[in-house]
Amino acid sequence: MIELEKKEKSKSIWVGDMEDGDVAVIVSWTIGNYAGGIVQRYGPHLVSLGMDCSGGWNSFWCCPASVSKNNRVRLLKR
Repeated sequence: MIELEKKEKSKSIWVGDMEDGDVAVIVSWTIGNYAGGIVQRYGPHLVSLGMDCSGGWNSFWCCPASVSKNNRVRLLKR
């Protein structure tokens, strides 16, 4: 898995506030150890960059239970 160095602290947002095309670092996740991973919002999917094809979430936004308010990301600048 690709991870970024955690040198600075910046504001995190709820993963549900990501827009199509946004790339972010996972700050906290309810289930599993995904903190530090890089993800991209692609339509209804959340794609995990640098992992195998099973490392993402298909139709992520269609399952309210998986979009916990504790799932937080830090957006990377474009």
